[in-house]
Parts: sequence; C-alpha cells; structure tokens
Amino acid sequence: MHKTFTPRRDALTRALAAFALAGGSLLAAPAHATATATATAGPLQFEVVDLRPDDGQAAGYRVDRGAWRPQGSGPNVSGSHGIVESWEPSGDIDHKYVSDKDDAFQAKVSATQNNSGHVGEASGGEAGLKATTSSSRAGSSMASTGTWIGYFPGETPDGYYGLELAPHTQLTLSFDATVRISDNGLYQGDDEYATALINFTFDPVEQSDQRGLHSQRLEVSSGRTGLAETQQKQQRMTLTIFNDSDTFLHGAVDIDLLTLARIGPAPVPEPGTWALMLGGLGLLAAARRRRR
Repeated sequence: MHKTFTPRRDALTRALAAFALAGGSLLAAPAHATATATATAGPLQFEVVDLRPDDGQAAGYRVDRGAWRPQGSGPNVSGSHGIVESWEPSGDIDHKYVSDKDDAFQAKVSATQNNSGHVGEASGGEAGLKATTSSSRAGSSMASTGTWIGYFPGETPDGYYGLELAPHTQLTLSFDATVRISDNGLYQGDDEYATALINFTFDPVEQSDQRGLHSQRLEVSSGRTGLAETQQKQQRMTLTIFNDSDTFLHGAVDIDLLTLARIGPAPVPEPGTWALMLGGLGLLAAARRRRR
C-alpha cells in the first residue's frame, strides 16, 4: 500500500537531501561511474534459555505480530516500511514510501525505483530485509527498509504485549547481516559516496540496571575520488536479553537498513552533516515510540 509522505519521515528526508546535495550544485559525472550500496539482514531467529530450570516455571517469549488499531490512528507500535528516494542536481526529489497494511512486525513490504541512473530497492518480510541502491550519473539515491514492534504503557490496550519475556528467561535474537559498497572509480575532480548500515535494537519498557537499551550497528562507507574500491562486512548480529526477575519483561525490537549512493563533485560530508543524516534515522525510531 502506498502512503502519502508523513511528518514522521520529514527529518530523515531533510537530512538525507542536505547530505546528498551538500557542497553546491553537482556536475555531470563520467558515464562509466557507478556507486552501489547493499544491506541484507535475516531471517530473525529466537533462542530461549531457562535461567532457573528447576523452579517449575517454563521459560519463553511471545511476539504480538497483529494489528490492534485502525490504519493511521493512534501510536505506531509495530510495522514494516520501505523507502526509496533519488535526488537530482537541481534539487528535485523523487520519493516513494511503502508500508505494510496491517502494521505488523516482519510483514511483507516492497518498494522499488528506477529513475534514469538512480536505482533503489527496499523489501522485507519474515525471510529477511534488503536495501540496495546505485547511482550511475550525477545525483544521489537512497533505499531504506525496517521492521519494528513496540510496547508502550498507557498507549496500548490490554492484551497487547509487543515482545514479552517470561520470568527467568534468557532470549537471544540474531540474524546474518551483510553490508557492501562498490564502485569502479571516477576521474580526477569528480567524487562519489556510498554507505550501507544496519541498526538492531531492543528497548525494554521496565527499566533497570540490567535491562537497559541493547543496540548493535554494522556499517561500511567510502568516498575516495578516482579510486575503485569494494568494501564488505558480514556479521552475525546478536542481542541477548536477560529477565532474571519474577515478573514479565516487555520491550520493543527495531531493525533498520539504510543504503545511500551519490555521484558528483560535492565533498565527502563533514562530521556534522553525517551526524545529521544518522540523527534523522534515529528520529524515525523515536517517532514510532510516541504519539503522532
């Protein structure tokens, strides 16, 4: 289902647009130049360990995958998204945002774009997530996909639990992740930039010293003028959550992928610009956890 562009996406779009167009207008890049970025993650796996096997109480977890509210109303507590965008040297933006219809965790979603040298694909489901983008002429392209499930006291009805761990349970969430960037080099005086990253977080509702935010990131980036390069990282991304209390533990799981490719003479972003882009991505996650 296609949605109109919503305010909670504005921060990321403004940050990425500023990043893509930083340094003034872009000149035409050599025809042979191509910058690509790809990120893949999944499938998500769950492994349970009983921390007190002799206490007579079974260890375990539950994941509420269903929707509980009408589409477009109330807090956005779970769902999946795909975003593809491209920017022209003139500053024009071509944007497509797709979300699952039922606001369900790990729901199937797909968005694609092929805009005359700027290609983006964002897809996801229970089998995994993938974002890939490429630019072969002046300008930039971006693809992002993600899935999340939340639990927010006072904002969700009785019976909605998000991710729930039984007492005395250790839960390990894990998936195989790959980030890759490549290009075949540019002529002197031209520039390119490619980045691919994956964020993986668990944010518990009931906070304590042992139950703080769990987070992992996998990332590669480039920006060397006139030099062909390929970078790739592969990792088993793993978060282990302990609930050694006598009560249930609830929380939010968030997996986000972002890829970005740019061709043109603009300089590699200053640290502040790079932080702005990542800050926009962070605001996306934060927005899911608050009422619109």
